[in-house]
Amino acid sequence: LTMTPQPNQDGCCGNFDGNAADDTSRQVMERGAGRIGNGDNMFNHRTHIEWTDVEEKLLKLCPQNRVAEAEQFAADCGAQDSIAWKACKLDICFGNNEHALRMTKELGL
Repeated sequence: LTMTPQPNQDGCCGNFDGNAADDTSRQVMERGAGRIGNGDNMFNHRTHIEWTDVEEKLLKLCPQNRVAEAEQFAADCGAQDSIAWKACKLDICFGNNEHALRMTKELGL
Protein backbone atom coordinates (compact mmCIF):
# COMPACT_ATOMS: atom_id res chain seq x y z
CA LEU A 1 0.00 0.00 0.00
CA THR A 2 1.19 3.47 -0.78
CA MET A 3 -0.46 6.81 -0.27
CA THR A 4 0.37 10.45 0.04
CA PRO A 5 0.35 11.95 3.54
CA GLN A 6 -3.14 12.86 4.72
CA PRO A 7 -4.21 15.50 7.26
CA ASN A 8 -4.18 14.01 10.79
CA GLN A 9 -2.69 10.78 9.44
CA ASP A 10 -1.60 8.41 12.17
CA GLY A 11 -1.28 4.67 12.71
CA CYS A 12 0.81 1.80 14.03
CA CYS A 13 3.74 2.87 11.86
CA GLY A 14 3.64 6.47 13.06
CA ASN A 15 2.16 9.76 11.96
CA PHE A 16 4.48 10.36 9.00
CA ASP A 17 5.44 13.85 10.12
CA GLY A 18 9.12 13.13 9.47
CA ASN A 19 9.90 12.99 13.21
CA ALA A 20 10.64 9.40 14.24
CA ALA A 21 11.05 10.55 17.85
CA ASP A 22 7.27 10.96 18.23
CA ASP A 23 6.47 7.49 16.86
CA THR A 24 7.48 5.31 19.80
CA SER A 25 5.12 2.47 20.66
CA ARG A 26 3.97 4.32 23.79
CA GLN A 27 3.26 7.56 21.88
CA VAL A 28 1.37 5.75 19.13
CA MET A 29 -0.78 3.94 21.71
CA GLU A 30 -1.36 7.15 23.70
CA ARG A 31 -2.63 8.80 20.51
CA GLY A 32 -5.00 5.87 20.01
CA ALA A 33 -3.44 5.10 16.66
CA GLY A 34 -2.31 1.57 17.44
CA ARG A 35 -5.68 -0.15 17.35
CA ILE A 36 -8.29 -0.56 14.64
CA GLY A 37 -11.92 -0.95 15.62
CA ASN A 38 -13.98 -3.75 14.06
CA GLY A 39 -15.99 -1.27 12.01
CA ASP A 40 -12.84 0.39 10.63
CA ASN A 41 -11.04 -2.70 9.36
CA MET A 42 -10.73 -2.35 5.57
CA PHE A 43 -10.01 -6.06 5.15
CA ASN A 44 -12.69 -8.73 5.28
CA HIS A 45 -11.24 -10.57 8.29
CA ARG A 46 -8.66 -10.33 11.02
CA THR A 47 -5.60 -12.54 10.73
CA HIS A 48 -4.88 -15.06 13.45
CA ILE A 49 -1.39 -14.49 14.82
CA GLU A 50 0.70 -17.24 16.35
CA TRP A 51 3.20 -16.47 19.11
CA THR A 52 6.63 -17.86 18.25
CA ASP A 53 9.23 -19.52 20.43
CA VAL A 54 11.66 -16.71 19.57
CA GLU A 55 9.21 -14.09 20.81
CA GLU A 56 8.72 -16.07 24.01
CA LYS A 57 12.48 -16.24 24.54
CA LEU A 58 12.82 -12.50 23.88
CA LEU A 59 10.11 -11.75 26.41
CA LYS A 60 12.07 -13.66 29.03
CA LEU A 61 15.11 -11.50 28.19
CA CYS A 62 13.30 -8.24 28.85
CA PRO A 63 15.70 -6.01 30.80
CA GLN A 64 14.70 -6.15 34.46
CA ASN A 65 14.42 -2.37 34.69
CA ARG A 66 11.75 -2.41 31.95
CA VAL A 67 9.50 -5.24 33.19
CA ALA A 68 7.19 -3.08 35.35
CA GLU A 69 6.89 -0.46 32.60
CA ALA A 70 6.13 -3.19 30.07
CA GLU A 71 3.43 -4.70 32.31
CA GLN A 72 1.80 -1.28 32.78
CA PHE A 73 1.96 -0.54 29.05
CA ALA A 74 0.30 -3.86 28.25
CA ALA A 75 -2.51 -2.99 30.66
CA ASP A 76 -2.82 0.54 29.25
CA CYS A 77 -2.89 -0.56 25.62
CA GLY A 78 -6.05 -2.55 26.23
CA ALA A 79 -4.64 -5.96 25.34
CA GLN A 80 -7.59 -8.33 25.27
CA ASP A 81 -5.76 -11.65 24.87
CA SER A 82 -2.43 -13.18 25.80
CA ILE A 83 -0.84 -12.57 22.39
CA ALA A 84 -1.78 -8.88 22.40
CA TRP A 85 -0.57 -8.61 26.02
CA LYS A 86 2.80 -10.14 25.11
CA ALA A 87 3.10 -7.98 21.98
CA CYS A 88 2.54 -4.82 24.03
CA LYS A 89 5.22 -5.96 26.48
CA LEU A 90 7.68 -6.70 23.65
CA ASP A 91 7.11 -3.19 22.31
CA ILE A 92 8.40 -1.72 25.56
CA CYS A 93 11.14 -4.28 26.15
CA PHE A 94 12.61 -4.18 22.65
CA GLY A 95 10.67 -1.61 20.61
CA ASN A 96 12.53 1.07 18.69
CA ASN A 97 15.50 -1.26 18.29
CA GLU A 98 16.64 -0.64 14.73
CA HIS A 99 18.81 -3.73 14.96
CA ALA A 100 16.32 -6.13 16.56
CA LEU A 101 16.83 -8.80 13.89
CA ARG A 102 20.62 -8.63 14.26
CA MET A 103 20.30 -8.70 18.07
CA THR A 104 18.04 -11.76 17.89
CA LYS A 105 20.50 -13.59 15.63
CA GLU A 106 23.42 -12.65 17.88
CA LEU A 107 21.53 -14.14 20.83
CA GLY A 108 21.13 -17.35 18.86
CA LEU A 109 17.35 -17.06 18.76
